[in-house]
Amino acid sequence: MTLIRRTNPGRGFGWGNFNPLQNEMSQLFENFLGKGYMTPLRSVFPPVNVCEDSENLYLTAELPGMEAKDIEIHAEADSIQLKGERKIESEGEKVCYHRRERESGSFNKKITLQTRIATDKVTASVNDGILRITLPKAEEAKPKKVEIKVS
Repeated sequence: MTLIRRTNPGRGFGWGNFNPLQNEMSQLFENFLGKGYMTPLRSVFPPVNVCEDSENLYLTAELPGMEAKDIEIHAEADSIQLKGERKIESEGEKVCYHRRERESGSFNKKITLQTRIATDKVTASVNDGILRITLPKAEEAKPKKVEIKVS
């Protein structure tokens, strides 16, 4: 069986031509900074879900191994900010890691909300590494029933 690749030269420059360059640049950074320099965990920690009903927004964040005293929450009318530091005990100075995906360090994540909230009524709890924040909607942001006048 023969593999045939088709290209369409009439549709402009092919982006696939950048793959070798991207691979070379990744190799360069890995050689200089070490493997795993761009772990996705660093850019997305902590993972967060935001949902809503008619009264509240709900934010759930995964913060394994962290306690309430390690987390700061700052609520503004249109955003919520999570700050903290995740500490992971070292296995020792002479240990050589084969794989290290669990990162430690400080984080600062600000989430812009599409609905204004009542900052004085925000509540939060953490249990088993899951942070749950209830963000009550501001009165002006809650849906209102409009009466139809008959003329």
